[in-house]
Amino acid sequence: MDFKYLTKMDFVSKIEITITGYQGKNGNILDSFSHLSLQQSVFGHHSLEIVCRRDTLEKEGSFILDKSDKLLGSKISLKISTENEDKNEFTGIITQISAGKTDGPMGGDIVISAESPDILLDDGEHCRSFEDKTLEKILKQILGEYQFDTKKIKPKNSTDSLPYTVQYKESTYAFINRMAAKKGEWFFYNGTDLVFGTLPDKSVNLQYGIDLSQFDFSLKLDDLKFKYKAYDYFNEEILSSDSGDQKVSKMSDKAKVAYDSSEKLYKHETLSLYNHSLSESNAQTHLDNRVKLIKSAQTSGFVTVNGSTNNPNLILGCKIKISETIKKEDKKETKVEHGKYIITSLSQSCDRTGNYENSFTAIPVEIEVPPYSSPHAIPFSETQSAKVMDNNDPEGLGRVRVQFAWQEPNMSPWIRIVSPHAGDDKGFYFIPEIGEEVLVAFEGGNAEKPYVIGSMFHGNAKPESWGNSENDIKAIRTRSGHTIEFVDTDGSEELKIYDYNKDNYVITLASHSSEIKIESSGDIKMKAEGDFEIEATGDLKIKANNVEMKSNQDLKMEATNVTNKASANMEVSAGAQFEQKASAGMTIDGGAQLEQKGGIVKIN
Repeated sequence: MDFKYLTKMDFVSKIEITITGYQGKNGNILDSFSHLSLQQSVFGHHSLEIVCRRDTLEKEGSFILDKSDKLLGSKISLKISTENEDKNEFTGIITQISAGKTDGPMGGDIVISAESPDILLDDGEHCRSFEDKTLEKILKQILGEYQFDTKKIKPKNSTDSLPYTVQYKESTYAFINRMAAKKGEWFFYNGTDLVFGTLPDKSVNLQYGIDLSQFDFSLKLDDLKFKYKAYDYFNEEILSSDSGDQKVSKMSDKAKVAYDSSEKLYKHETLSLYNHSLSESNAQTHLDNRVKLIKSAQTSGFVTVNGSTNNPNLILGCKIKISETIKKEDKKETKVEHGKYIITSLSQSCDRTGNYENSFTAIPVEIEVPPYSSPHAIPFSETQSAKVMDNNDPEGLGRVRVQFAWQEPNMSPWIRIVSPHAGDDKGFYFIPEIGEEVLVAFEGGNAEKPYVIGSMFHGNAKPESWGNSENDIKAIRTRSGHTIEFVDTDGSEELKIYDYNKDNYVITLASHSSEIKIESSGDIKMKAEGDFEIEATGDLKIKANNVEMKSNQDLKMEATNVTNKASANMEVSAGAQFEQKASAGMTIDGGAQLEQKGGIVKIN
């Protein structure tokens, strides 16, 4: 449905108000309104309020909101036209209708409240991630889901692919707003389109005394002396960036005055930690750019201009040029230029008699980034569990890639794992297996900087082999079943090393019986490049089907008594000489027969 109101004014020639889907008593025309106001800002949603007589929308004697309640959710358009046919347009969505009754012929007012369409982006919390995508592709993908026109989505300062970007428990509007601040980009609704990055080309001249009734300037100071430190774990390097080394090239003349005064006033340099993500390929340049972004944003806020005008051509984000004509002492008129500015907020109003006015706030066009820019605009996240998706770190840093419950089908980048000990080819090296659950925390709470702090059991992965009411058993077991088990049961304390089913080997160190036992279903091999010594204060027993002892040089056996006994035959052989000697006596008994044989046999 359409409502239209037309009135003649000095500067404004026509105002049109159109509401889709409603049929009024004069067709689609809203034939009167008492007052309208439109509040617009680059820092948030726009709001439009139209006050009209109750009998404009409702029949006399009807329920207080009989027909006008159907306007909720409808599209509303406001067009303000000038005598030269320029148009200032606003399109929004009606979000509230209120009405009341009062004594008198008018019967009370109906107030129509509308907001800019970007409120649809402020729908609720979303969790998702993007990998190796440009900011432009990310924004167009998201806005396409809401069927927003993306022709004015043109990032200016962020054109490279972003390795890992997270929207976590943020509305889409909050996410885009934060990304604009983080990357130093403009983001706002200009009345008809979403703008991201490049500002509109529109420019309006305002002359004091003609269409500019009032204006004032404001200058402020800020502390520009700061230094950031950052840690580049990939290269194990502490990075440093000083704000004094980062030059801001774009500043208006008045901003330079504030800049120089700030430099003189603030003399102490602050030091802080930059604990956000850095580019692995060029971390120092990334840090320098972040420091420059902070400094540029500070200088963007040095100068603000406020003004009032009856020129309806102003729109959010457009450029204005302020001038005035003054008379010199010789009474000659001279035009004075007061500079060019970007409108950041705009308030427009008009009453039933056609009295239109607006007020604005603007900042100089000579800026590098919007004043709200900040690299500290990060997504915050709480500690949460995730599933390991990949553990074959191409850089060999023992990292993994994980997938959070909200992240399918995407996953995190390669993230580090907290370990009890880590160093150059040393430390505690346990990498979670693919598919296992891990607990993930975030450096500084930043959802884009996750790290693994540990692994967790769950309903389908229980420590069933060891759990008991006394908590007597501690264990380490790898994927194939290699196990180190610590048993603390009173009277049965022991440490065991074995394979999964104890079928192949078991090494037991029993502290309760001071016993070490090595068992194997296969072979046991021991080898030493140097000496190998076995010593027992008790007995040493060797038992096998066959025992073979071989020495490359000497074999010595020494004891108080030596007994060699064979149940069948015994053979002693020497390649050269064989000598038997006893200090006291020797008895050789052949039982049935003793035979000594040699080339020469001497018995003395």
